[in-house]
Amino acid sequence: MPAPRPLLAALLGHRTGGAAPNVADKLSKQSSQIATSLLGNLNLLGNIVPHGGQTLGREFEFEVANDLRSRLKQANNRVWDVQHPGRPLAEFEQYQHLGVLDQIIDDDDTGVLALAIGRDYEVKPDVTVGEKVPQHALPLLHATVSCKATIRSDRAQNVRLEAFMLNRHRNGRLPHIVVVTAEPLPSRLASLCRGTGDIDAVYHLALPELRAAVAAVGNEEQQSMLDELVAQRRLLDYSDLISTLAR
Repeated sequence: MPAPRPLLAALLGHRTGGAAPNVADKLSKQSSQIATSLLGNLNLLGNIVPHGGQTLGREFEFEVANDLRSRLKQANNRVWDVQHPGRPLAEFEQYQHLGVLDQIIDDDDTGVLALAIGRDYEVKPDVTVGEKVPQHALPLLHATVSCKATIRSDRAQNVRLEAFMLNRHRNGRLPHIVVVTAEPLPSRLASLCRGTGDIDAVYHLALPELRAAVAAVGNEEQQSMLDELVAQRRLLDYSDLISTLAR
């Protein structure tokens, strides 16, 4: 099942004034060429989206959360709780001990504990997918979804740090840790997809159309990189995400 067209049309298009695609890096010729071809493959050339920069990022998170909420509800009869912004980790079964730790640090008037322990566990996911189950008072954290309309080096590092903290501080089952993006440039996608597997996978909002765009206008390096990411299943289409989460 492809990503719903309303989701794509709400997020992907040209900046106000009909300039470059809103997910393109205007300083990169390849980024602009691939993004333009991608929009053409989606029949979204000329689609004006008022979001750009940080406003695009916030809208991206909002739209993806709404779509996941709707589609998970349709997928099965389990009790899902999809939240944007994501719920604090301490509100989930595997991480409730972090709330206790937080209170202990707050109650220490000397400040020694805060200095010694720090608060690097305070991860704030873009979107959390919780599952309410009868045997636990708190919901299980089923997945965290980092929503990155585009990828820059600093955003890639933030996602990896978040994944590391989720791994390090869990008490129980590790949640799915995934990224959803519309980044057009394979070399930037590789900055998240490659690595040691701290992230389950990166899901592209329109992977078939991106592959066609890169085949049409991408250079040899970008084509080779995209083929590698897809072959290793480190980069998947957004349409695969619901079936993964609903298992």
